[in-house]
Amino acid sequence: MAELITKEILNAKFQDDMLNGRKVMVKNPASVASAQFGSAIPTNGSMLTNESLNLINASNGLNRMGNIVLSGKYESGFDFPFGERGSINDRIRRGSFSLKDMKAEFAAGNTLNDNWSDLIDAIRMDLTIRKEANATVRQFIYDEIQMPNATKDVRPSELYPYGVVFEENNGEGESVRQGANMGGAVDTIPMKIYAAGFVWTLLASLFDGTYDLSRLSEGVALAYAAKRDDLAMNPILSGTYTGSAATSASTVGTLRQELLMNTIMDAIDDLSDRTDPITGRKIVGEGLVAVGTAKDMRHIQHVISGLGNSTPEKYSALSQVTKLVAYEGETIEMPGETVQYTGASDGVIHLIKPNRYFKIPIKRNLVMELDSMPNVNTLAREQRAWYFVEAMYNEIGISNFVQKVTLPTW
Repeated sequence: MAELITKEILNAKFQDDMLNGRKVMVKNPASVASAQFGSAIPTNGSMLTNESLNLINASNGLNRMGNIVLSGKYESGFDFPFGERGSINDRIRRGSFSLKDMKAEFAAGNTLNDNWSDLIDAIRMDLTIRKEANATVRQFIYDEIQMPNATKDVRPSELYPYGVVFEENNGEGESVRQGANMGGAVDTIPMKIYAAGFVWTLLASLFDGTYDLSRLSEGVALAYAAKRDDLAMNPILSGTYTGSAATSASTVGTLRQELLMNTIMDAIDDLSDRTDPITGRKIVGEGLVAVGTAKDMRHIQHVISGLGNSTPEKYSALSQVTKLVAYEGETIEMPGETVQYTGASDGVIHLIKPNRYFKIPIKRNLVMELDSMPNVNTLAREQRAWYFVEAMYNEIGISNFVQKVTLPTW
């Protein structure tokens, strides 16, 4: 049976893992870095410039932890105990994490005292927990490539492995064919920076009930997931598909299950008749991913496992479609406005063959900027920044490996 994937299912699995104490290795935890942009946060979605690239490359990590393994023991990073010092929340409750003590520490020149260092690590852990609890779906279509040393523009050839060919050799000094970096692609893919900000004072917020660090982390994590999915999924959903790239609803059959089954069979055949624009080979109609609304994905999951004796044709299962990804977009409420990320529409799905033309080069995952030497004497209002930097390589994939399918009425 094809795997049904929704953000709700992914998030529920994470919560279940946490509740049952199963360890979760976080591939790309959030990081906390020294402030570089400050109040000059780049315009959201702007191309990485030489200036912003230099700032990002010069940024120093403030957290002490490396990789993070979540065990489900703590719901918040602020509950994580740091040895005998206890957690940040424990110290606040017992009064050993006070603004007065922090001022005294900084006045003495001890800028990276235990309280401050533990706070940075707690913020990072809390942000990572929230990030993992707000899953994306784009990774079921795209290959996410970590490229921390990338420049502001990436060549497509950098996204592929080196070309290597084994050949027979006489073993008597005959030259060996050398591997080579893939050439031919002259276009570049621009890295873009996506940022968000919030005006506040970190230390003051610890003692001001109007601010909640965990609620803020939750909002950042939700926005981070929503934006990344939108960057990857919207180009697919809003693409133009005509001619051989579009499949109409089948009229073969009498029951709605038959009509839907035959439509999917037609779409698989139509996609399999198309060719890879580079190799010229036919697309192999296996390991396909269907993207649509949760409602349509449930209907498809019901029929592609086979109709058995429910119809005269006795349709067997369709194993070619292995994942059913429901993408409903996201809605984020803001003061005075509602930010809407559009999801799939009922009655239309996109059948996709994941391939080497769907790639996301990532220079930076989620980063939170934090002043390593905050002004605790004046508690001046400052603008915090969160950002991530990545590029999108999908034009060839969308043009050649996506089949738009109009579904019959259910």
